[in-house]
Amino acid sequence: MQTGDGILAPPWSDAMLHAVAWELNNPQWPSDLRFSGARNGPAGQIIDFLIGKGFEYLQPIAENTEQWAKDSTGLSEIQRMYDAGYQPQDHQLPLDPTQLRRMLGHNGLKQELQQRGLKH
Repeated sequence: MQTGDGILAPPWSDAMLHAVAWELNNPQWPSDLRFSGARNGPAGQIIDFLIGKGFEYLQPIAENTEQWAKDSTGLSEIQRMYDAGYQPQDHQLPLDPTQLRRMLGHNGLKQELQQRGLKH
């Protein structure tokens, strides 16, 4: 159930990627009552499901998979944008506007363009 990269093998890695992509596309999910609890997001629910089915030993691998999915979708970078003192690294952001919008979302893209002095 684990790849050589230390993440869950498909279909679990696929499920985690889709869960994180859903979180990325639904930024208001933390206020949705369906996602209350210790592991409240869709990605955390996958981890809880595995634990509930007796695969506790996979928890660290599942958490690595969640982080991999966040890095793969750009959600990690978006979450860092809300940290105090966040300074985007130009080399970390794509130059292609379509990729940048996909990574940052509409509001994040507007904020990034304003910070770069390209939009008022």
